[in-house]
Amino acid sequence: MYIVVKVVNSILSHSLNHRQFQLLLEKVNEHYIDLLFFCEVRWLSRGAMLSRVCDLKQEISNFLHQKKLPYADKFFDPRWFACLALLTDISTHLNALNLKPQGKEVLVTDMYCHIIAFEVKLRLWETQLADSQFAHCPRLAACDPDTIDPDTCVSVVSSLRQDFASRFKGVKVLAGDFKLFTAPFDVAVNDVPIPLQMEIIELQCNEELKAKFRTSSPLSFFRDYLHSDKFPKL
Repeated sequence: MYIVVKVVNSILSHSLNHRQFQLLLEKVNEHYIDLLFFCEVRWLSRGAMLSRVCDLKQEISNFLHQKKLPYADKFFDPRWFACLALLTDISTHLNALNLKPQGKEVLVTDMYCHIIAFEVKLRLWETQLADSQFAHCPRLAACDPDTIDPDTCVSVVSSLRQDFASRFKGVKVLAGDFKLFTAPFDVAVNDVPIPLQMEIIELQCNEELKAKFRTSSPLSFFRDYLHSDKFPKL
């Protein structure tokens, strides 16, 4: 990642290099007339930038050679480029994850589900990459198989999964509370906090409310149908 950032910034930070690179792309009729400037804290910028760098591999390498800029040879190193392809695929998946919580009435329970789903996906990718299966990593799949080190791929994904587990371990403690909100008719009464148990029993035995829940979102159900006079604690 460090090398890619240095290359992009070396092109964009000098106006002459930037203009000359634009002219080069125009000559080869590339769709990308510019690169995104990398922003360290935004995965969306990172993912888009990596995708463009992969698409412009040949043009960037030629330009770096022509201008005698560092790292030109890296783009001709198939093993290095395979690592870049994997990083790009992972960033693309992270972009998709980042976009999921956007929109109206997105709740913390929705975000929690997306996080858990992504961790499950990471475990799947670990298993598949160990067996040299790249179905969910299209850019990596396009690389020469002989240039791909499965152990390195697994290590990268495993590190990401462990990082996710560490970052969100505090949220997982609330899994029981989330289920009480998203599936109140399915929770076991013994798993519910004691002050709420009587009201949960009343709720789960109410067929009318059960029918309402089937056709409502959890937010609208608790807001519109659970009246405080009957369910003050819920």
